[in-house]
Amino acid sequence: SDRTTYRCGKLIRVLEPTALSCDLTPNINNPKQRVMLVGNSHSDSIKATFLERAQLVSSKLFFMVPNDPLMTDSVSAKDVIDDAVSKKVNKLVLHYKSFSISNGAIFDIVSLSEKANIKVFFIEPVPIWSINIPGAMYQNFIEGAQTIEKMTNLDYANYNLKQLDFVRSIESKNFTTVSVVEYFCNPECEYSNNNGAPLYFDSHHLTITGSSRLRSVFDNILLK
Repeated sequence: SDRTTYRCGKLIRVLEPTALSCDLTPNINNPKQRVMLVGNSHSDSIKATFLERAQLVSSKLFFMVPNDPLMTDSVSAKDVIDDAVSKKVNKLVLHYKSFSISNGAIFDIVSLSEKANIKVFFIEPVPIWSINIPGAMYQNFIEGAQTIEKMTNLDYANYNLKQLDFVRSIESKNFTTVSVVEYFCNPECEYSNNNGAPLYFDSHHLTITGSSRLRSVFDNILLK
């Protein structure tokens, strides 16, 4: 119950089988801006909270139908930009699991976006675990034993070093990389909230509870 509908739902695949993106905000007719969320299943797991924040500021939000944009040749950087331009998008927001998108793909999307006058925001990867979080929490509850290894912000930084170094070195007027580790690790990383609700529904996908920690991140992107 702490998850949302997968991607754009099933209906669009029937009605618009070739569509690259869907409109998550069909009721917003006079938007202040047009935003497109691009990414794999990790972008899907933040979609509900991002949508909530977008609606509060009258922003139209589009979302990619395929689960692997920019990860394979099937949906290239040019494909994404062409679709964004056709929908008059002002901002692209990228979010992926660690290392799911190559540095080359990030470079391509930033380069093409700059030519199209579209701002790009890269929401850095969330911390991921080596064990299914809800399952481990249940096991801890039943057995009274701690089965989840500790992780800190330093562990996160070391794991994601190559990609973080790359995105943080990009010098482009239309690109911003956004850190998220501080919302989960201070310095020890958390996998549940104070009420015991899991922040993840497996080892790496955020629940809606988990993604709600990023509300201020979404607000800052939408208001920039």
